Amino acid sequence: GLSQSDAVKEQIEQSRMGILVAAVFQDYVEKEGVAEADLKAAYESVKSQYTGKEYHVEHILVEKEADAKAITAQLKAGANFEDLAKAKSKDPGSAPTGGDLGWVSEKSLVPEFSKAMVQLKKGQITDKPVKTQFGWHIIKMDDVRDVKAPPMEEIKDQLKQMIASDQNWQKAKFTEMMQKLRAKA
Repeated sequence: GLSQSDAVKEQIEQSRMGILVAAVFQDYVEKEGVAEADLKAAYESVKSQYTGKEYHVEHILVEKEADAKAITAQLKAGANFEDLAKAKSKDPGSAPTGGDLGWVSEKSLVPEFSKAMVQLKKGQITDKPVKTQFGWHIIKMDDVRDVKAPPMEEIKDQLKQMIASDQNWQKAKFTEMMQKLRAKA
């Protein structure tokens, strides 16, 4: 008989009203959307996080230092880096593409690799193999560029989610909704 208690009935009604209010607010947000000004402000704050450099590198990974030194000697004698990577590298992710790791940041790689990588100039190959937990690397620097933020259009959905989950934005939007409802009433 607890469901007949006045206190329980009141709590059930409060929960029901809370669910309805949340549904009305969700509907309002979906119809109104995120203002362009809010999107631009969020994009500007996110854009500042894109700093530093990105490196386009290739590598050949082998288990033994002697193998790495032999490959380095072959490269100095004019061998093709990509061909050697396809034939000798034990990195299953990059060997088929000639050792290409694509564009990476120094923070995304193990420290020993990054330290050697950032010292290379465009087109340069490491003089000595670099030891990491994975084995011995011969690294080739293809290119370096400044990190650029993606265009706003490309990350618009993530920005909207970021804004919509901000509690201050939710409070302001809820206040705006309540003012519009009162004005219509």
